[in-house]
Amino acid sequence: MINYKLIHMDLTMKLTDELLIAAEKVLISKGFEAATVEEICLLAKSSRPTFYKRYKDKNALFTAYVQTKSKMLSDSLEQMAGDITDRQSFIDVSKQYLAYMYREDVLTFHSLVVGEARHNSEIRQFFRDHLVAKHGQVRQRVVTQLIISGQIEPTRNIPKLAKLLGSLITSDSYYLTVAGGQDPMTEAVLDEFVQERCDLFLSVANGVMKNEVAA
Repeated sequence: MINYKLIHMDLTMKLTDELLIAAEKVLISKGFEAATVEEICLLAKSSRPTFYKRYKDKNALFTAYVQTKSKMLSDSLEQMAGDITDRQSFIDVSKQYLAYMYREDVLTFHSLVVGEARHNSEIRQFFRDHLVAKHGQVRQRVVTQLIISGQIEPTRNIPKLAKLLGSLITSDSYYLTVAGGQDPMTEAVLDEFVQERCDLFLSVANGVMKNEVAA
């Protein structure tokens, strides 16, 4: 399996608020519909009046949970992107990113949000505006860091290259693992996959740059 020592020790998604900690446990085990305020309060050793001072209802608690975890995830991804200074660090950060995204707690969080987003318009909008958008922003920062470090030539097509990066690394790795119903991401496979895809991205990106200059 993936060697999680690849991940910085401070890249964590651990909650500190007792009600949110309890909510996460109940939501993961029972799902949003079956989860109750009473059970969450009991697990958090909190009273219902205390709960309702902070949250209007269960939906408000779920929204707060998603927002809190999303910020943790976003902060971790931002930290990763900022570490890129050359080709090798690009490869290392990409490995960290995949290892992080396929951690059990991160996958569980995404699964929970996607499931609820299917019939909760507020969560669905938040998912689109924050989680999906944030991944796009992080990929754009990766491309920017690659330009700053001289790995690819300057371009106005940063969003286009960010989309390509997501397709080559994130999407393809997902279909190899989660969607494929298997987890081939041993450390050896992870190393080979990421190095190949990072080099392919750099090659294609610089090819796009040459076409821009020629045009």
